Amino acid sequence: MSGSTFHTRTETGGSSAGAGFADWKTIGTSGADYTDVQAMITAGFNKGMFITNITEDSAIAVPAAGLILELNTFTLTMGENNFTFAAAANVNISGPGEIDYTFTGGRNLFAVTADPSVISFKNLVFDNNSTVSSTSVVNTSFGDQRYEDVVFQLSDTVAPGITISRDGGNHSILNCEFIGGGTSCRDVLSILTVSETTNITGLKLSGTFHTTSDVINLSLQGTQVQGLFFDTLGALTVTLGGQITNVYSKQASLLTIDAALAGLEIKNADFVNVNIDLDGSDNIMLDGIRWDLGTVVDSTTSTNLHLSNSKIASATTLKGDSHKFTNVDFGSNLTIDSTSSNNRMTLLNVSGSFATTGTLDQIYNSTFNGTFTVNAAADDGLYLGNRWIGAVSVTSDEARYSGKMFGSATFTLNATATNNVVEVTIDQTVVDNGTTNDIIQKIY
Repeated sequence: MSGSTFHTRTETGGSSAGAGFADWKTIGTSGADYTDVQAMITAGFNKGMFITNITEDSAIAVPAAGLILELNTFTLTMGENNFTFAAAANVNISGPGEIDYTFTGGRNLFAVTADPSVISFKNLVFDNNSTVSSTSVVNTSFGDQRYEDVVFQLSDTVAPGITISRDGGNHSILNCEFIGGGTSCRDVLSILTVSETTNITGLKLSGTFHTTSDVINLSLQGTQVQGLFFDTLGALTVTLGGQITNVYSKQASLLTIDAALAGLEIKNADFVNVNIDLDGSDNIMLDGIRWDLGTVVDSTTSTNLHLSNSKIASATTLKGDSHKFTNVDFGSNLTIDSTSSNNRMTLLNVSGSFATTGTLDQIYNSTFNGTFTVNAAADDGLYLGNRWIGAVSVTSDEARYSGKMFGSATFTLNATATNNVVEVTIDQTVVDNGTTNDIIQKIY
């Protein structure tokens, strides 16, 4: 680039990526030490700084000593060529700059084949224009992958982004964006069976993706994921465990929490038109969650879901056992399925109707604005200290009710309701069509 001044630098120590390298070499179409990256490597050098845009006419064979490149605002066009590895090697490429590639056959841009390799990218754009699937930037079970301030412009194919499948590595994805290339674009970020050394912070998805298949698949165990912004998202699947915080989803999507998962925590998430499928998972903690138009789909085999300080706008059906809800606002109907039991809930606000066929449930200090129905077989529940705006209808047995009714609504014990205890305000109507029920009207 005309007018630019470049300084030769000598590596004297420090990071493993730079230790032992000779002086920096310039790479450019004119006025440079070498005309492309492979020519520099062939000459025995490992550190290059771009001074023009470069087009490689062959694969880049990463030497065992490693490779460091500074793109210096320029573009590296790979075409059909990729980075190959004959042995473990560290690669460090920084920008600002861009790496373009267009593959017509499935392969990875960086074909890492051995441990211990560390692949680091910073302040780059990867522009994948491939016409076939399985053309990831990196997809390997070898080495560590580290991305910071990287934008992935993705092709409209399957697996055009990155896959991390090395368990026990030290991986990071910091302040990165994945831009979907179309309705076939999926599996853009897959983290598979990776231990707690993965750090994901400030991840954004935009553009267009597949609407039903997994766009992101996170198999996290003890991993912390912070700051996810989904401008568009087809589907996100989470397996194993970990913590996800500060999530915003702008478009329709599906969050699937896999059946094998136990111990996931999601905090401070704002999902717009998102379906949550627990898929039989246990011990999930959701805190500070807002579903604008979506539905919680809870498998009958799920247990011990903790939901607190959250708002769910659409109708919700609860299945599974031993769930705990605290300070949750349901913008529509709440239904407890017959497969559900032993739930503990407090400080609910249900705007629509409430109906339960579950057993042994305890609901305290909650407000029900619509009708409140306890069906036959929903026995042995405790519904104490509640506020009922709509009519109450009870057909179950052996339950206890207390609270205040508002307006002209009626509390009705139906014909088969037996051995219930009801404490309501003295000025409200209680119709007892059942048997051996105890009605206590008191002033609240």
